[in-house]
Amino acid sequence: MVSLFLTEIAKDYNCGIEAVEFKVLEKGMLGKVVASKLRDAYRLFIDKEKMKCVPQIMFVLYHEIAHIELFHLGYKFYLRDAILQEAREKEADRWALNKLGVIDITGKSTKNNTACHECLIKNSPVCLKYKK
Repeated sequence: MVSLFLTEIAKDYNCGIEAVEFKVLEKGMLGKVVASKLRDAYRLFIDKEKMKCVPQIMFVLYHEIAHIELFHLGYKFYLRDAILQEAREKEADRWALNKLGVIDITGKSTKNNTACHECLIKNSPVCLKYKK
């Protein structure tokens, strides 16, 4: 199912993003970016079944946008290297958390978002901010 709302947010960052879709993904994956058949075009997928709260949906959206904006996709061969892959995942996390206002430019949690920061990074089984 395509989310027009999330697609519009994503297009504000990169007009090559064709759509953001909710789709069941393989175990351990919350989101995924896939290059489209068109040059410089992408589709983003979010596994809504695994989401606990709206901040997590937004975090996964921004994390996947980060992979595009930080040019991670052009390095598929090198992503096989676990160290580089981990570094790119952390860089995408930091970009997403900063865009959401959960961390400041120095990487520290903002006052009102400490619970969200902890939850998003550790993928808590329950929402720590709203206790759901």
